[in-house]
Amino acid sequence: MINAFLKAIKQLKDQNIRKFFWISFISACFVFLILWILIGTLLEATRVVSIDWLEWLFDFLGGLTTIYFTWILFPPVISWIICYFISDIADVIEMQHYPNLQKSHAQSILSAHIIAIRNLGVLILLNIILLIFLIFGPLYPFIFYSVNGYILGREYFELIAQRRLDKNATKELYKLHRSELFIAGIVSSILLTLPLINLIAPIFIVAFMIHLLEEWQKYL
Repeated sequence: MINAFLKAIKQLKDQNIRKFFWISFISACFVFLILWILIGTLLEATRVVSIDWLEWLFDFLGGLTTIYFTWILFPPVISWIICYFISDIADVIEMQHYPNLQKSHAQSILSAHIIAIRNLGVLILLNIILLIFLIFGPLYPFIFYSVNGYILGREYFELIAQRRLDKNATKELYKLHRSELFIAGIVSSILLTLPLINLIAPIFIVAFMIHLLEEWQKYL
């Protein structure tokens, strides 16, 4: 696992990989720019109270809320966009490290879209539900990273594994290495919560899972 982790870090230096980060980053910025314009227009056009200073306060708080949710949702949105490029990213990594591999299963645009929307929805819904556990205080980070680690480890592994294995083989390999994938998922979830690092973390996770998969397949 450590070997796969180090390989994934080195992979981020590859220009062919970094271009996918910039595509995803610019696309996410565009998505949020449209969101800001829509919310700004709505706040400007909507009058909650007749008192000017109180109305200004509502608009100001609405703006702060928008900024807050932008900060929280930016990494999941980048992860969502990167889902569309997973096959391309994986092809670059495999060509460099595993040139003797056979061609992977082609993924349709519809399939990529469904997976991307599902992953985004799961991450957002899950983390909204997890807010309930804030009442547990110091235990909250352990609950947060454990649940997110489980989801991320499983989701990303299945995305990568199903490019080369059928569903049954993917499930069997997951069962054999579920503890390692849980740890890999926790590491991934921590990276996704670190400012700036979280912007490139989804690409790192893809590379990490590819290297893990290839290591484990040697022993099948």
